[in-house]
Amino acid sequence: MEADRIARLDAACVMRRSRSRAFRTDRRTVLGVLVATGLLTTFHPRRASAQAATPDALARVSGETFVGETSDPETFVAIVVEEETGGESRPARGYLCNGLQRSIDVWLTGELTGDQLSLDGEDGSQLSGVRNAAGIAGGATLGDGTSLLFTALPTQGIAGLYTVAMLPDGTMQGSAASGGQLAGTLQEHGTPVGERFAYAVMLTPPTQDAVPVAMTIRTATTEEGEFRVIFLADGQGRGQGKTRKGRNWIDPDAQP
Repeated sequence: MEADRIARLDAACVMRRSRSRAFRTDRRTVLGVLVATGLLTTFHPRRASAQAATPDALARVSGETFVGETSDPETFVAIVVEEETGGESRPARGYLCNGLQRSIDVWLTGELTGDQLSLDGEDGSQLSGVRNAAGIAGGATLGDGTSLLFTALPTQGIAGLYTVAMLPDGTMQGSAASGGQLAGTLQEHGTPVGERFAYAVMLTPPTQDAVPVAMTIRTATTEEGEFRVIFLADGQGRGQGKTRKGRNWIDPDAQP
């Protein structure tokens, strides 16, 4: 069982350093419950091979969103749970990505039933977790057998899972599953610097009293395409996607 495969974890393995005191506190709350109930296991890291690539048309989802880091520092996770429909189960989606490394770009679908999350990817990847008042924590096994542990917290500010379109007029437009908005414009007259193209981007959180955040997203191309990107509350991002015609990697790199 997944629970047996993700129980007996030394808490230090997952309680690694985060970037804020608030994140550390919430992370301990989530993982403390999981350890106490025996729902986390030993993590055996392995190198990831290429996972399922971003599809031609990216599904746009909306709902309650959780984002966070995994036991691999380069890989972020996002989980979106749709609104309640009166039943016990709620449709859910997940995304795992390690950005410029290009080896993990996995989209998963499934359900949250009660406090139990179960998602599957087309490449055989599986993700399961337990939700409590602080967030969702659990583990994932990718299609090549790579194991990851994760903690995902409710989104705040600009945090979220964004689906972004790169348009022929040199702009990018996107929205988050939690309601945030992303708008960007190609800079430096479209001239690449170090083979990278810079877009000046503004992220607008979904709440009216929140302050928009400006950042730069650099890409490997200006061709028309789509990508997903996971943003944490501190502006860190991991994302990936491909162009529509050439199916070339977009390689978005967010720099707050």
